[in-house]
Amino acid sequence: MCIRDRIQATNLQHVYQLYEFRAVTGLNHQDRKEKLFFVKIEQALPLHLQLSLMAEALSRHCFSSLPIEVQGIQEYDGKMVAVINLKEFEGFEIGKPWHGASWAHLYFQGSAGGASTSTILTESFLQRDNPLPWIDGIVFLYEEQPLRQFEHVALLERTVFRK
Repeated sequence: MCIRDRIQATNLQHVYQLYEFRAVTGLNHQDRKEKLFFVKIEQALPLHLQLSLMAEALSRHCFSSLPIEVQGIQEYDGKMVAVINLKEFEGFEIGKPWHGASWAHLYFQGSAGGASTSTILTESFLQRDNPLPWIDGIVFLYEEQPLRQFEHVALLERTVFRK
């Protein structure tokens, strides 16, 4: 191995010691899970901030920058469960005309759209394929309320666990 390759390998090893690369997982055209991209997250950050970085990446790259807020991490039966609030853009109201991205009108609608939204949110936040320490479960809220009124994202209505 030449000196340049050793330096590159050392630099890469240093990056992997400082950061984790967390996968954003979605569905492909055959409805199979696949990794869409990776989010670089600094390992030294508190878990709440790591989850917030994942939320920001999901919002920006998968959900038209709709707000996704990490409200906190709570303990249930010895398991760490993140509470995630999915918010609409300011001025949105269900049942009123809207000409932009919306959880209710776009991402929660239809069987395929609901399945894709559910998969991206649950798999990306839970990191089931990653053996590194992380949260044990996730609860989703819609506008600070339990998510109950959307039939195509029924998976998001309950606490979803990593294992």
